[in-house]
Amino acid sequence: MTASTDNAASKQIVLSAIEALSRGEYERYLAHLAQDVRFYTIGTTRYSGLVIGRDKVWSEILGKTSQSIGEGGYREEIVRVVAEGEVVAVQSRGYEKTTNGDDYNNEYACFYVVRDGLIAEMSFYLDTELLSRSEK
Repeated sequence: MTASTDNAASKQIVLSAIEALSRGEYERYLAHLAQDVRFYTIGTTRYSGLVIGRDKVWSEILGKTSQSIGEGGYREEIVRVVAEGEVVAVQSRGYEKTTNGDDYNNEYACFYVVRDGLIAEMSFYLDTELLSRSEK
């Protein structure tokens, strides 16, 4: 495989995972993650810090946050994607209406590491103040 093929493959894996998440296809999203995935979120919210393992990503993060997604679901707009080998950087905007009717529209810079065809690491940078306000 050439470097550009590696870049394209890594990029496609990440974009496929994001698409699954945006469609609420959580099992498909989780299938893109390595069993021992490392999921890091910046800040001091209850979702911040490092979570290790696909099952814990669901039980400690996605399973909980998915419960607050209201009618209309979640939509993620990709602004920019840069891939270099196993590392993929994604700048995006997320849009949703929460179950209590509030808008939750955040901006993200996410860094993914893809190994053996699965996402092995994720680091999320976002407006944690907005995240904290949405938890109330």
